Amino acid sequence: MKKVILAFIILLSFTLSAAELDKKIEQTFQTQMTAIKNNDYMSFTANGTPEFKKLSKQNFERVNGGLMNGFKSGHEEHYLTSLKQQGYQAYIWKISFKDGSDDLVAKMVMDKSGKVAGFWLQ
Repeated sequence: MKKVILAFIILLSFTLSAAELDKKIEQTFQTQMTAIKNNDYMSFTANGTPEFKKLSKQNFERVNGGLMNGFKSGHEEHYLTSLKQQGYQAYIWKISFKDGSDDLVAKMVMDKSGKVAGFWLQ
């Protein structure tokens, strides 16, 4: 019985953290993901901090090229949690591909003004 209660508490806390995601954050994440899927460098960097905008188009395209097959087969995104890190807010998602390829962890870091300060797929 204790294991069932513990599992319920963990599930409830996961559900609450996913429900607490601000709509603007979700919208920004979707904009970033759409830019990746469309190989659209300008859209990917548009809402970034000045430092984020220093990402070169060549680096964006090189990293992005390796992801295209997984995205073409379809994928699902699941918000996991947020973290406070060095004055920034980081948001973490799990990305699962329908072709069965390895999952990715997406981390989007936002500054206090709501600009993207970093975006990683691991």
